[in-house]
Amino acid sequence: MAYLGIDPGHTGGAVVWDGVEVCLAWEWKRVDDGYRIRTEPRVGTVVEDLSVVALRLSSEARRLCVDVIALEALYVPRKAGGYASVLRAAEARGILSQVAMWTGAELYEPRPAEWRKRVWGRAPGNRHEAKRRARIHGETYPGLLLPKSDHVCEALCLAQFAEMRWTSEE
Repeated sequence: MAYLGIDPGHTGGAVVWDGVEVCLAWEWKRVDDGYRIRTEPRVGTVVEDLSVVALRLSSEARRLCVDVIALEALYVPRKAGGYASVLRAAEARGILSQVAMWTGAELYEPRPAEWRKRVWGRAPGNRHEAKRRARIHGETYPGLLLPKSDHVCEALCLAQFAEMRWTSEE
């Protein structure tokens, strides 16, 4: 079994976890001419659109035989940016949710507090604490080539959440 965790957004991350090791780790972020996809430090490919990121991620997920995907549910941050910020986040999440459809994998959509409590035993108090805990968690996995990226580390936790949830339902 392989599990894909996706921390969605215009800046985000994805990790494929096979229950023992990290098989794939991606980070993407918006740049002037599109999106830069990184699979390891200081190496990146620029693509024109987030939908291309989703297509490439789907292709990798099929190649690695991903069975279950955990895509973090949309949440509304309590910061400046208002409706535009929420709409951008919803747009990115919608595009990335297509990965499950294209791969035929089972899709879980946990809220941040839900997966954090399941993976860490408790949900941290605030977002900054959660990102710090995710990076600490990611540093313990030698196959993770991008351990300093909180998006990739949260994606690893989401993939592990998918494994925990899937095995508890069997």
